[in-house]
Amino acid sequence: MLYEGADIKPPDEILHLNDGKCPQCGKKLSLIPIDVEVIPLK
Repeated sequence: MLYEGADIKPPDEILHLNDGKCPQCGKKLSLIPIDVEVIPLK
């Protein structure tokens, strides 16, 4: 998971928040989405 919150943020902003890396494994992230899942809050 890269972002969790009430407001939807654009991908470039989420990348900036994580310094362009996955917060779990440290791999470089791309702006080109391959598999994105959006789950509504319950």
